[in-house]
Amino acid sequence: MVLINGTEGIGTGWSTSIPNYNPNDIVENLKNLMAGKELVPMTPWYRGFMGKIEKIGRDKYKVSGIIERDTVDESVIHITELPIKTWTHNYENELKKMMGGDDNKTTGYIKKYHDESTFWRPNFEVTLEDELINDPDEELEKKFKTSSNLSTSNMVCFDREGRLKKFGSAEEILTEFYHLRLEYYFKRKDYLVKKIEHECKRLQNKNRFIKMKINGDLKFEGMKKVAIVNLLDSKGFDRITSKDDSDTEGESENRNGFDYLMRTPAWSFSEEEAQKCDDQYKQKCEELSVLRQTHPKELWCADLDKFSEEWEGVEEEFNRIVDEASKREIG
Repeated sequence: MVLINGTEGIGTGWSTSIPNYNPNDIVENLKNLMAGKELVPMTPWYRGFMGKIEKIGRDKYKVSGIIERDTVDESVIHITELPIKTWTHNYENELKKMMGGDDNKTTGYIKKYHDESTFWRPNFEVTLEDELINDPDEELEKKFKTSSNLSTSNMVCFDREGRLKKFGSAEEILTEFYHLRLEYYFKRKDYLVKKIEHECKRLQNKNRFIKMKINGDLKFEGMKKVAIVNLLDSKGFDRITSKDDSDTEGESENRNGFDYLMRTPAWSFSEEEAQKCDDQYKQKCEELSVLRQTHPKELWCADLDKFSEEWEGVEEEFNRIVDEASKREIG
């Protein structure tokens, strides 16, 4: 998440600055790691940013907003995106300073400007002074501060051992995370296998218990509890005393391990309910068989696919909200 959300901070002896990265790029590279492929270099990404981010050095990026010339009036430019962390209100103050005049010591760059920005999108229509009309685009970008630099030379965070470490790239951070996370997917699979094995054993015993009762092969009505427990033992039923099978009367009532059988509702001995129990057992066994044959990487890939699907929907909704809000504000 540190790559998705980004972070900046300072502490005793350490500081850190990690930009945001696109979740889609991170998912792609995690799958590349699983497949033993080379990682695709990731470029910083910010949600909703319409400008351009390009690499200009080993650990340096240029962040460009959007500045365009008017197609009709050559003296007018449109600034419709600002560099990351440049806020619309602050930028308007910069434009005011560029107007020059008696209150400003600097020579004015612009005659006037019109702010049509919305909550989501900056939008300034600027009329240039005559001497700037023929300036090249690069010079306008510099004068109007529509670009900035972003550094990835100080990406510090905790490694898998809980120690602060300076990482050389976002890909290095992701690789560190990958190996730790994969370990936990192995543990997760082991846990799920044991959990479903337990459920299978429970359903198998319950299924046989119901069938024996229906067929008249198991009778204990009127017997004492000790005798019933001995009878169930003699029939080969498993004792299950896990917390999942404890009831509201307390764990002491389940110490014999057969409450999961003896508390079976009477309706369960009907033909329909007996068949349902049998189906549940077979379904759970099939689930266990599939899980045993599934590699932990496949479990992870399935989770990543689910995330990507949800993320796509979130992005579509975000873009819809931004577009509708911008239209309302303009209207």
